[in-house]
Amino acid sequence: MKHYEGKKIVYAFNGDFRERFAYVLATLENLRAAEELGCNVILIIQSHGVSKSIVKRAIGDAKGFYNVACSPKIVVVPKLYLAEGTLFPIIVSWLFRWYKADFLWTRKMFIGLRCMTKGIPTLLEEHAELTGFYKKELPRLIKDEKLIGIASISGTHKAHLESFGIPSEKIIVLHSGVNINDYAVTEWDNEGPVTYAGSFYKGRGLELIIEAARLLPQYQFRLIGGDISTILNKDEILPENIEVIGKQSKEPLKYLLQKASILLAPYSLSSQDSSGRNIASFQSPLKLMEYMAIGKPIITSKIGAIPEIVEDGLSGRLIESDSAEKIVEAIKNLKANPERCIKLSKGARERSVQFDWNVRVKHLLDFVDSRI
Repeated sequence: MKHYEGKKIVYAFNGDFRERFAYVLATLENLRAAEELGCNVILIIQSHGVSKSIVKRAIGDAKGFYNVACSPKIVVVPKLYLAEGTLFPIIVSWLFRWYKADFLWTRKMFIGLRCMTKGIPTLLEEHAELTGFYKKELPRLIKDEKLIGIASISGTHKAHLESFGIPSEKIIVLHSGVNINDYAVTEWDNEGPVTYAGSFYKGRGLELIIEAARLLPQYQFRLIGGDISTILNKDEILPENIEVIGKQSKEPLKYLLQKASILLAPYSLSSQDSSGRNIASFQSPLKLMEYMAIGKPIITSKIGAIPEIVEDGLSGRLIESDSAEKIVEAIKNLKANPERCIKLSKGARERSVQFDWNVRVKHLLDFVDSRI
């Protein structure tokens, strides 16, 4: 059922669809969900110095890589500057009026704040700590009647925003999502490898997984998603029971996750995103949503907003962060308790339903409707 037939959204994107980062997947899935709920979406994107055809080809390639079917109206804007900075927000404001849109949605706060000053009703989506200009200016600009509200990535992040005086009623918590229909549940198999899938950034716990594998030579481990040389110390040799597989598109990745016996996400207190920002306090990892949708036992860290997603003993195991010993203990416990693994697998899948992208975007649209 389409709940928002005809609503017109301008989504302003300032990233690069040639990159294979979570924010690209999240953008595509948000657009797909909005379309499925009946919205008309205009995606406005800066060219970053390349031709319009290259930008549009990159969007098509990203949709294929992540297997996301969406078809927004794409408007590519050249990267232009004046003395006061980029012209992108001004162009977005002009296009918003040209297309007679209902509201602007963006994850780039500088775009949203500048468009608000041009009279554009704006929904800001924010995932990171307020710093610099935004830390100083947002509490003042929050009074602007053109601010619809802020979509915050987690409850801990909402509390961070509130600490700057932003009213609770102007914030909606929307965790990352998963397209639940894309993931088929397979029977749990204790013989499958203990698996990590995701970026090989600092703070993702890969060093701890390697140490855990050394302590558990009886089990096979699989690391998916990056170049292991970025993790290993000089002259360090990878244990023989670890298989490393590079970055995978969506379909091969699902197959590999389905073969796992246990899925690992041992985030550290030094966890960073692709830009190097520490996100340990606020992160809502796409990886955890996908893990839960696959329906396998999960071991992850009890830090930041992660307990808002994974319920210890019901949809996964929460352990102390930054400890290879705790990872080892949790793996041994699960491997020795097949009934618990089956229970956690079922609980993870059931929990994942509430994080479906369509559910997320429906909540966002309901929030917008309640405020404009």
